[in-house]
Amino acid sequence: MPERQASRRFAAEEATSRPRAPGILIGIGLGGFVDGIVLHQILQWHHLLSSEENYPKTTIRGLEDNTLADGLFHAATWVAVAVGILLLWRRTAKWRWAISGQAFFGWVLVRWGLFNLAAERRYARRAIDEEFQRRVT
Repeated sequence: MPERQASRRFAAEEATSRPRAPGILIGIGLGGFVDGIVLHQILQWHHLLSSEENYPKTTIRGLEDNTLADGLFHAATWVAVAVGILLLWRRTAKWRWAISGQAFFGWVLVRWGLFNLAAERRYARRAIDEEFQRRVT
């Protein structure tokens, strides 16, 4: 009987740990897609390098550099999703963990949230600095 309980415990642990890496990679990619497509392209709130003084988005050269950096960023997020899907595909050969699709989607959401938290923290800090400079001058 103890052997059966240990086996169940191992299966439960595996059900939540096996989708971790695919979930994290797909979360990075999806978070990057939303940031890049919605914030960079549609709303045009910022670009990847727009917070750097050497790459102003108000000049042609600065916009070209920002657009290139945005494209490389999108390519990297696409690779993260592709690798995450590949890992997920390879791990589906052992269906014991497949009962926990919730764990996989949980890891996707965790990583997506951490991506957006880090990105927005950087832009919020810049906005606060700009507002401070505007009020001081």
